[in-house]
Amino acid sequence: MKILIIDESLFSRTIIQQALIPLDIQCLHASDGKTAWKILHENEDIRLVTLSMVLEDTSGLEFLIRCQNLKNIGKLDFVLITSTNDETTRAQAFEYGTANFLSKPFKPETLVNICKRLLFKDNLFYGCHILIVDDSRTTRELIKKALSFLGIKIAEASSGAEALELLRNGPKIDLVITDMMMPEMNGTELTWEIRQLENYHSVPIIMLSGDTKMENILNYFKAGISDYLCKPFVSEELIARVRVHLSLYLQSQEAQETMLELEELSRMKDEVLAVCSHDIRSPLNAILGNTELLLDEAVPGIKDYATDIKDSATTLLELVNDLLDAGKKQATEASQKSELDLQKVIMKAIRQQNSRIINKSLNLQSSLNPTLIFGEESSLKRIFANLLSNAIKFTPSDGTITLSCEEINDQAVVIVKDSGIGIPAEMVPKLFDKNTPASRAGTDGEESTGLGMSIVKELVHHHDGNIEVQSVENSGTAFIITFPLVQSKTAKVKKDSKIEKTIKPDKPVITKTISPQQANILIVDDNSANLRLLEKMLKKNGFENITKAENGVEAMDLYCAFYEDTGFDLVITDIEMPEKNGDEVADEIRKLPNSVKKPFIVALSGHRGAEYPEGLFDAALTKPILVNQLKSTLRQFTGTDL
Repeated sequence: MKILIIDESLFSRTIIQQALIPLDIQCLHASDGKTAWKILHENEDIRLVTLSMVLEDTSGLEFLIRCQNLKNIGKLDFVLITSTNDETTRAQAFEYGTANFLSKPFKPETLVNICKRLLFKDNLFYGCHILIVDDSRTTRELIKKALSFLGIKIAEASSGAEALELLRNGPKIDLVITDMMMPEMNGTELTWEIRQLENYHSVPIIMLSGDTKMENILNYFKAGISDYLCKPFVSEELIARVRVHLSLYLQSQEAQETMLELEELSRMKDEVLAVCSHDIRSPLNAILGNTELLLDEAVPGIKDYATDIKDSATTLLELVNDLLDAGKKQATEASQKSELDLQKVIMKAIRQQNSRIINKSLNLQSSLNPTLIFGEESSLKRIFANLLSNAIKFTPSDGTITLSCEEINDQAVVIVKDSGIGIPAEMVPKLFDKNTPASRAGTDGEESTGLGMSIVKELVHHHDGNIEVQSVENSGTAFIITFPLVQSKTAKVKKDSKIEKTIKPDKPVITKTISPQQANILIVDDNSANLRLLEKMLKKNGFENITKAENGVEAMDLYCAFYEDTGFDLVITDIEMPEKNGDEVADEIRKLPNSVKKPFIVALSGHRGAEYPEGLFDAALTKPILVNQLKSTLRQFTGTDL
């Protein structure tokens, strides 16, 4: 039996061969497809091939397809090893016969376990290592003889010190059998030392002893052993216990490897969602924005077509939002909870929506008491940011939003209330149902997917909480959210640190007014269609002096070039850009000396509810940009009605 390692890198082939040493199987090497093909034809006893995706003369996938014509293809297993970990590659590789897929860099034991499962389907324990620790050579030989037929590799140590040296510097041990009574270091002391070693916290340890006192045996288990066998032992009983513990340990190791692989797949999913958020929203921004401009100017016949385009694009945007929300909810369910102060979480949600509150000329009043619950911060922040966002969306200018947080009868009670347009009675029962979205536009024409509240309800329930709604059409809406308080005796919070915050529409945002004709504007986006759209929207509002940059580096070059001359009054920058993102652009601008003027900086992002570093941005816009939202931000910038 042989293994063929195919990789153009000698270093990678060496790493793989070293990882496979525990299997004690001959490894052959090939750096290209031609050599590998020849070796496969000359060695019919090859049973497994580790295959890199990149070879000198072909791709791993092409070589895999070619191997389908081999006579002994039914006896071959392929393990694809690559650093390009994507779903398309995986799907194609499995379609053409790959048994498993491994991403670089990988843990050696992961590769060994994969190969063991493929090569030794009938012998689960092949290649496993057992360490026998006993100061009696006769006992060690007896145990070796009893376990010999299992195909297990056995290492020996005559003392605890020798055993620890083997564990630290020898091959990975899968099970330890140790005597109790040994000079210098007994079995209990050795067990404690083993449990302190990295990678040996859960390895099975079977103790051998002639001691039959229950109190002493219990102390052995307290020290960390997995099982106990009384001397003199019966070989069949020892074999049975070794099989049980080794099987459980190998299953546990496999489960951990599966968990790591699932975490990697989850990370890949998050990357896909991030791409969806930016790369799909960007063209949708151009479609919806240009359609809005077209609707303002088109003749009646064309308006019908433009309306259909806008409705279809809005539906697609809702699907993208659904996908992103569902992905974030799944990530939340897998995340860790801890003690959190709701006061601090809600304050972060308020800061996140602060510019929208000011832009829409709303009053916000909050009365927040310190309140400890057990939860996950990012999902709790999403709950309150969503509720606050809806309150802003459905409350007309000069309206009022109130937030309160307090403890009532072992419950944390949060109320988010607005004086907005309310919810029609027939829509209230559907509000939290994801299968019947209750979608409608906001008071400034803001789009709504209707899915947000179903996600909010699931996130609240994930925290063992409850959410209710009270609403009267044309009078306003109140959401009441309750969570169980932390019952820990160690939970401490300052009861006198209540926060009361008010944001009023007459709060001064700028110190002077500027006309659209006077303003010098820099717009930055790596999507050319979005740049053109933003330019059109600005010109439609009377702004003419517009400079465009397609990335952060170009933006800073332009900003510095005009810095000592006219300078820029307004900077609108996309956040997700290669080389230099929007946060970095804003940060560099803020660090420049204000020798000419301090610009008004607006963040532009495809992420709903995105958070921005404090002090960098004066306002924020979310793609797709709506005409009314842009106008509101421009009014905040100019200090005048447009």
